[in-house]
Amino acid sequence: MKRDDVIKQVATAVGPQHSVDLKEYDLLILLDIYKNVLGMSVVGSDFEKLKRFNLAEIYDPTPKPEVPK
Repeated sequence: MKRDDVIKQVATAVGPQHSVDLKEYDLLILLDIYKNVLGMSVVGSDFEKLKRFNLAEIYDPTPKPEVPK
């Protein structure tokens, strides 16, 4: 299964009545696929703020982009 195929399937399931905003989203659909196992979560806009409580983020944090002044 290819990445673009998965994105198209999810977009079809969600429907055209919902808009896409990758920066200021209300809800975010997360998909994790490993071999023949799929994990799916729908999280709120506080995901970025709360992901620090994720064990993977504690041990290997995602670098934050520097904000130009």
